[in-house]
Amino acid sequence: MSVYFVFASVYALFSFIIPPKKATDIMRIMNKLWISAGLTATKDKSSQQIKEAITLLQSQTIQEVGCIRFEVLQHKDEPNKFTLWEEWENEAALQIHYDAPHTQAYFAQDLTEVTYIEKLEGIA
Repeated sequence: MSVYFVFASVYALFSFIIPPKKATDIMRIMNKLWISAGLTATKDKSSQQIKEAITLLQSQTIQEVGCIRFEVLQHKDEPNKFTLWEEWENEAALQIHYDAPHTQAYFAQDLTEVTYIEKLEGIA
């Protein structure tokens, strides 16, 4: 059974139960991928150095096809910790982001360690 067939079947079911505009909105939300990721500064790296590098990463990432949102937050009580809130069209777009030269360049600087990655999906 193809992915297209499954998608078309689910869309048809939603269209029958829910008005088409609402069904389209629900399918759009369900297919997106949200990420919440925690980063911690590696030893001897300043938060200012990290902020400069991660701001550059953010400005390049939001230009990627498939990236809807890429927010960077710094913890108020622990300035060596950061949270990323990301929204992607799908898992493939996220994988392309991981492989992108600017993402690999950020990783190569060894400024932060990933403490967690949560992959989330919309339900309503």
